[in-house]
Amino acid sequence: MEKLSNLQLEILKLYQFKLDDNQLIDIKKILAKYFAEKATKEFDKLWEENKDIQ
Repeated sequence: MEKLSNLQLEILKLYQFKLDDNQLIDIKKILAKYFAEKATKEFDKLWEENKDIQ
């Protein structure tokens, strides 16, 4: 069995709190925005590095 990642461990800590549905939606949006921004930055970097190759 694989060990949990540091992200998974941190998310598990949230289980100690009783959150309502709106709070869960907010957390999902925050996580989605964070990962979307990271992906966009990485794609922009790749585009800049490879735009002259075409």
